[in-house]
Parts: sequence; structure tokens; C-alpha cells
Amino acid sequence: MSKDPKSIPSGPHHDGQTSPLPDNGMDALDGDFRKPLERYFRRQGLSAADSQDYTQETMTRILGKGGVASLANPQGYVFSVASNLLRDRARRRRTRAADAHVTVDGWDLVSDQPSAHRQLVAHQELKRVRDAILALPDKPRRVFVLHRFEGLTYPEIAELMGLSRSSVEKYMMTALGRLKDVRKQS
Repeated sequence: MSKDPKSIPSGPHHDGQTSPLPDNGMDALDGDFRKPLERYFRRQGLSAADSQDYTQETMTRILGKGGVASLANPQGYVFSVASNLLRDRARRRRTRAADAHVTVDGWDLVSDQPSAHRQLVAHQELKRVRDAILALPDKPRRVFVLHRFEGLTYPEIAELMGLSRSSVEKYMMTALGRLKDVRKQS
């Protein structure tokens, strides 16, 4: 292979051989990149006709920028241009899809979901309750969590914690009283 800058390998030629790119002409681009570009666009989901159109557009853009003869990696450049064409296509399709919207005037679009404001208020209230539970003394907090979140009965909690049932009831009343105070403040 020659070290001459005009003999830069360009990738597979139509006969499967690697060939140099003389100058920056359309013939060199066509011979070296037409088939690989068409295959690339087909793999990206374009029809055969669209693949040919996008291949031609890729080559036109490259020639408009001066070709690839002086590039160190012409294949990378060609496929970058092709990839950018696909991105432009996707953007155009999204923009055009905006025209396909259907008007919903007169439709009943009331949501069952709480409003954003209501969700924020609920989140803040939940945080206050959580903080209040964490601020409880150890035994009332453990009794409350075991009963309300773990679903244990008072006798089960008493046995688990080594307490009398009346102590479990007392700790539960302490926890509920403090949580009630927090709810009144909000």
C-alpha cells in the first residue's frame, strides 16, 4: 500500500478489494461506498428506494464539503454523515407527527389522579408523619411499626418484645397521640 495521501484506503470496493480514493470525485465515492451505504441504510429499516436516496444524499453532502480524499479515515466520515442523515430524518418525522394530532375539544378528560398540588401536599404530609414516627421513643416506635406496618397483634408484639399486653397498649396510645398532634399542626 502506498504512503501517498491520495492513496488512502477507503473500505470495500464493489469487487471486495480495498481501493485508493483518487481526488474527491463522485466516481470514487460511488465505487467505494455506494453498496456499503445502501446496506447500512437497509439495516436501519429504510426501504430499498429510500436507501438509494439516502446514499445519494450522503454522497452529495460529502462532495459539497470537498470530498474525502484528504481524510485520514474516509469510511468513518462517510458513515458519520450517513448517521447524521438518519438523525435528521427522525427529527423531521417527529415534527411532522405533530400535525397528526387529533383535537380533543368536547371530550371529558378529567383524570382520576390527584393534581400535582395535591400530590405535593400528600408527599409533605407523609414526610411529617415519617419524621414523627422516627422521633418517637424506641418502644412506642417499635410497637407502632410492628402493629401498623408488620400487622402483628398486641399479644404477638407483647411476646416478641417481652412486654405485658397493657404495656403494648400504652406504647401504642403514646405513639398515636404524638402522631395525632403532628396531624393537627398541618
